[in-house]
Amino acid sequence: MPVYTDYSAVPADNNTPPPVGAPEGMPPSSVNDAMRYHMAVTRILGDNTVKQGGSAGMADNDVHIGLALDGSGLLAHVDSGAMGKIWTDSIAPATDSTMTLPNGVKFLWQSITVSTNGSGVGTVVFPAAFSANPVVIVCNGEAGSRPNTSLSVLGFSASSFQFVANPSTPSALFRVNYIAIGPGV
Repeated sequence: MPVYTDYSAVPADNNTPPPVGAPEGMPPSSVNDAMRYHMAVTRILGDNTVKQGGSAGMADNDVHIGLALDGSGLLAHVDSGAMGKIWTDSIAPATDSTMTLPNGVKFLWQSITVSTNGSGVGTVVFPAAFSANPVVIVCNGEAGSRPNTSLSVLGFSASSFQFVANPSTPSALFRVNYIAIGPGV
């Protein structure tokens, strides 16, 4: 089938009466408005359109993705229901951060330098406390020239957690990277 490129990029600008259907080989000047619209959109966007449904486990819904009117991020709608913002790196800055979901679940993440005490135990204070003890804390880190030192969480509260290095490293400076998840309300 030939590739047509000699058509307008403006949808529905052809006033020529269309034939019935769109037979193969029909010249661009007689493509009906609906076909012209789709050809223009393909020309503008390229053939990289988002496709939805049709695979195992997927429903056949109308999915819409667009920029929020205030420019705060990408929003998703399924049929007529709003799904909320789509997670992108503009929502999650690379710096220390806190995010609370609409259901009250709070996420904290940080990369900080912490000193261990004489027993090899370090304490990380959260930048914002949870309303109760967190449910999940995942951390890793390194101590200077010992990049393969593993960290284990010893205990935690709504405002901090303690870790110990393996092998034990008393009075050392650690880079600690963590994510904590818990109640925010």
